[in-house]
Amino acid sequence: MSRQLAYAALLLGGLVACGPKQGPSSAGGPAPDAAGATDAAEAAAAAEPVWNEQRLKQQYNMALSLLSAATPAGAKQALDVFAEIGQNEPDLAEVPYNEGVAWMVLGDVETARKRFLRATDIDPTLTVAWQNLGALDEERGDLDQALQRYRSGLRHAPEDGPLRAAEISVLRQKKQHDAAIRQAKAAIQADSNNVGAYNQLGLVYLETGQVELAQFIYQRALQIVAQAKSDPQMYANLGRVYFAQGQVRAAEEQFQKALTLDPNLVLARLYIADMAIENRDYATVVATLEPTLAIAPDNASVHLNLGIGYRGTGRLEEAKKSYEKALELKPNDPSPYLNLAVLLGDHFKEYDKALGMLDTYQRQGGKQSEMVEAWRKDFGKQKKRLDMEAKRRKRREDADRRRKDAEAAQRRIDEQKAREAAEAAAAAQQAEPQEQQQAAPVPAGAAQSESAPTPASGTVPATTGTMPDPVPAADSSQAPTAADPPVPVNTEAPAETAPVPLPEPSPAAVAPATSAGQACSSVGSCGSGLECANDAVCRPAAAPGTYGEGIGCFQDADCAYGLSCTSNKCAQPGAGGSAGPWGN
Repeated sequence: MSRQLAYAALLLGGLVACGPKQGPSSAGGPAPDAAGATDAAEAAAAAEPVWNEQRLKQQYNMALSLLSAATPAGAKQALDVFAEIGQNEPDLAEVPYNEGVAWMVLGDVETARKRFLRATDIDPTLTVAWQNLGALDEERGDLDQALQRYRSGLRHAPEDGPLRAAEISVLRQKKQHDAAIRQAKAAIQADSNNVGAYNQLGLVYLETGQVELAQFIYQRALQIVAQAKSDPQMYANLGRVYFAQGQVRAAEEQFQKALTLDPNLVLARLYIADMAIENRDYATVVATLEPTLAIAPDNASVHLNLGIGYRGTGRLEEAKKSYEKALELKPNDPSPYLNLAVLLGDHFKEYDKALGMLDTYQRQGGKQSEMVEAWRKDFGKQKKRLDMEAKRRKRREDADRRRKDAEAAQRRIDEQKAREAAEAAAAAQQAEPQEQQQAAPVPAGAAQSESAPTPASGTVPATTGTMPDPVPAADSSQAPTAADPPVPVNTEAPAETAPVPLPEPSPAAVAPATSAGQACSSVGSCGSGLECANDAVCRPAAAPGTYGEGIGCFQDADCAYGLSCTSNKCAQPGAGGSAGPWGN
């Protein structure tokens, strides 16, 4: 864990007495009796504040007050005041140091680093500047450079306790445990009140598995070092020891003591959240870590554990963002990949992405191989089940679509039949008066049509019963001559005759059915695109898979899903019978 920056602004340890600034003496100038010029100079001097020790203290305290608010607005105002102080006191190392603190508040790390370096140039014994320089190097993961910074400060102040503790911390992080133990013991021997050395020595023992020895170090420090009782880090580390021993209640008690002394101690908050995760108390995880984001927005562990809390409380999108932020802040940590895999597979059902995250976790050096394999098998089973459900759903949708298409086709057929029937009825109704008129008998004595010729008298034998040959119509353009024979006139009334009915068509002359739903007599007796089904009705031949149980069929594909064509009727499978066309 990297060290925290010493954000506290430095008070002035001692001030160099300095009087008002004197201008260069003039070789010549106005005579003393030039009253107007003298009065103007005195007025200008009175308008400008005199720079002395009192004004230095006033300006410095004003800048510290602005900086203590730790707000961007206050930091900017403090920089303006420190700039004025620096112009008048260029050799005051506290000024560039506090400017570095202000730039840290504004988020400009590189400018802050330059101001801390300037402070060490002015005063190499300003250990807090070396401490902040090393902390910045730790933040970017450069432990070697951080160790060099701390040791540079120790060369100028070998007895400085915080620098000694910082050096031990880097050795511990570099896994140089023997060197860290030696330096910690030397620091405690040199200064028995060095709380930081006690803290680091206990952590070395804890990380090397010597938990009881770590417990002894922390308890001993709390007994003999007065400053340890007011150090929140000491209680937090003792809580870590109890947590490692499985003493959850004792650990929680120590973490609460640490937060009482420092509510913003991230370490204590993380361990409280960790214990809540163990108890599946995800609401406590969220309540503990959400406020911590304001304190440590760039702490990857906070985002990772908060993501676990969000997932446990059902805030899945926020959990995903927290895991992704943890990866952004610490891309070499494999833990977020495993958590993302669980989230994507178990909750979002994105199994391919989840399996990819498990692969990345292992490539990044993740150690929980058994857990990975368990999740991999589970995701594989769930993916297979999901694929099967998708196939079944598609089959159901296809069957439903075919059913709807068949119903729509049948409706169109029924509508067409209804239209044809209506048209036939209308045509029959229209033709009925004409047929009645043609079938009505001619009354006796009715007048002959003017266009019909009058048969000659005596020309039709009474006994033959045959009609005479027709007489051609006279040409109206020629007058009858004497050579033409006279036209006989029949004075008898014509005999009544009944209408002759049209002959009935023979069965062979009936046209084949052309519409679905019409009756048929044999296979092939329907029109194009139709087939004569078992129930002697023409049905569409190109709509397989739509016939219900008991409907005539020719093959299994004619029947709906789950039925087969048995004895030319759609039936449940295994009903027996043949599947050939009916009548065969």
